[in-house]
Amino acid sequence: MATVKKEEKTKKSVKKEETKVTKTETKKEEKKETKCETISGLSFEGEVVLVYIITIVGFIFALMKDKNVDKKLRFHYNQAATAFIVSICFNVLTVIAPLLAPVIGLCAIALFVFVIITLVQTLSNKVDYYRIPLISDLSEKIFGKIEE
Repeated sequence: MATVKKEEKTKKSVKKEETKVTKTETKKEEKKETKCETISGLSFEGEVVLVYIITIVGFIFALMKDKNVDKKLRFHYNQAATAFIVSICFNVLTVIAPLLAPVIGLCAIALFVFVIITLVQTLSNKVDYYRIPLISDLSEKIFGKIEE
């Protein structure tokens, strides 16, 4: 009876070890999936940081229409380019209507916060496509929808 219990315990421990191994293998596979061809030659994460921090780069990359670029990366190019266009519109509106400057400033701050949230969500691999409210919809209208 004691040997049967020992055998059951060893079977359970083997199963636990197998699940640990499969979990680590799937994590490695997920990391391999994020490696894709980028326009600048940086890693996926580096390219995402680049296009959101320097949004004009995202605008340029969105216009390049490279077919070898991953769909996730193309989504981030388009969204960063749209954020660039919207920020330019905010600046122009501030010059045209200085009385609206406080409201436009708050909108610009909100856009900046959403860009930071997008970076954090993307770099933590929690979400593949974090959609900035209104910006992502506008991005689909300007650059077309990307098939996921």
